[in-house]
Amino acid sequence: MIFGKAHGLHDFTAQEQRESSRLLGPVYESDLDGHRITTFIERLERADQRQWLVQYWLYEFNMQTKRYPEAIHATEQMIVIAPNDPRSTYAIAEMFRLLTHAIWTLPEIANLVPAMYANMRNAGLDDDLIDPDASLAGLQALDLSVEGAYYRAIYFYEHTLKRKLQRADRQQIERSMTLLQGSVGRFLASARQHPDTIG
Repeated sequence: MIFGKAHGLHDFTAQEQRESSRLLGPVYESDLDGHRITTFIERLERADQRQWLVQYWLYEFNMQTKRYPEAIHATEQMIVIAPNDPRSTYAIAEMFRLLTHAIWTLPEIANLVPAMYANMRNAGLDDDLIDPDASLAGLQALDLSVEGAYYRAIYFYEHTLKRKLQRADRQQIERSMTLLQGSVGRFLASARQHPDTIG
């Protein structure tokens, strides 16, 4: 069930905030350790799976614990429950983008990974956001390729852009797409043109 309309891709309505507190308790917004997250996942799995908010939190907590196939499943359910809510299509686009990080496990570019992590730290980003091995494991569990995840991410970003969005949200999606196309997309195009250079 969707309660009203959120203002942005990262917002909840007041009723969704109250329902989140009811589902998870008053500490759902704080930083959580793995054990607490697992406890929340178990609690959510016993809740009504037809609720969008239950699926949202399953997506969020499974993503944080790098259980990517479970997070993808939750985003698929979000779309089933609320196909016109841009937060649903944005969440699945983000998950597929996250799975494309498996490209960093390829021997052809693995030597660039330390520099990538250093650049993230220098930019003030959490380098734990990218875990190529977890992304690869997620792809394998889903029987999906990096290319398949790439095209799904682009598809769902484009689908989200068709919705009414706040300007900042639209710009964020456009930046994400540009970065994805400039990194993974460019590598995949090069691999198609020069298949002998890739593995």
